[in-house]
Amino acid sequence: MRDSHTATLLPDGRVLVVGGGCPPTQKCQDHAVVAEVWDPQTATFEPAGSLAQLREGHTATLLPDGRVLVVGGSGWDGGDLASAEVWDPTTASFSPAGSLAQGRRGHTATLLPDGRVLIVGGRDGDPLASAEVWDPSEG
Repeated sequence: MRDSHTATLLPDGRVLVVGGGCPPTQKCQDHAVVAEVWDPQTATFEPAGSLAQLREGHTATLLPDGRVLVVGGSGWDGGDLASAEVWDPTTASFSPAGSLAQGRRGHTATLLPDGRVLIVGGRDGDPLASAEVWDPSEG
């Protein structure tokens, strides 16, 4: 069981499920650092790599080249994350993708027509009234 995870529809029809936590009464913390891909053709989940750190309340945005940008969220200690990672479907692995100016969770991430990603709002303890842009050419 997961909560506060993301599910991203990939161009080939599979679904990337990233991070999330689970109710405190269950021992499933590994879900928060493990990603899986669900294949509707076989109705099975396959491993899709591990995040560098736990994330819940993050965003996952499909990029034009088929990679997925994973931004922010909360970590093990409940602190809000400023880091970002990119999942590559060809290697089924994550790599660092830079950092936000400030940690945030519960934000939105929108793909812009030029391939950049607009990251807006969320919380870093208190509500945020700010926005940042992630540029794939700069990471």
